Amino acid sequence: MTLDLRSGNAYTPSLSVSSNRSLAIVVGDQDRTLRVGNFNMTQGHLNIISEGDGNLELYVDDYFNIGGGSSMNNNSNPGGNERTPLSLLIAYAGSTEFVVSGNQTMNANMFIKDADIDFTGSGKVNGNVISGGENVTLQGDGTNNSRVVYAPNAHVNMTGSGKINGSLVAKTFDGSGNFYVNYTTDFEDTLPDLPDSGGGGGTTSVAISYWN
Repeated sequence: MTLDLRSGNAYTPSLSVSSNRSLAIVVGDQDRTLRVGNFNMTQGHLNIISEGDGNLELYVDDYFNIGGGSSMNNNSNPGGNERTPLSLLIAYAGSTEFVVSGNQTMNANMFIKDADIDFTGSGKVNGNVISGGENVTLQGDGTNNSRVVYAPNAHVNMTGSGKINGSLVAKTFDGSGNFYVNYTTDFEDTLPDLPDSGGGGGTTSVAISYWN
């Protein structure tokens, strides 16, 4: 299956990929937006096809589910972006828990507005996670490779053999089992630039002043 966004952005109320099928989203050399009401990938693959520096921003309004051996942005893409978190941004605004379960491989930066997060199973997430929610759980044998898991309002609970290679910012923290958080600078270039609003109209620009 192919969704061609080279001519512009798109919206669909529901998107489902299953039965080991693949959905190729063609963005060309531009940044494109796909907005989805309900996103369900139980056993499927989302592949980004770009030319040069084209990226995809996936906005999910109400429900997000990924399970089984699914993958996102893990495809070979000669001549374009390949398997980098900067080429896929996932922004989720729903209230249902954001769950990544099973044996997935994902290369994406994620912004979770206020839903709880549960990373479980043996999946691997390469990318930064920014959360405004109250609970973040990492359990099982999952791995997150990132510059930062940034959840300043959340209680973060790590159990089992979960791993974070990068930095963790949380309100409170609890860990048990064979987990570890390993600071590394290997992923410094994976955090996307924050857009400048340009000011005016009462809008406040936001920027990161420094990383410590």
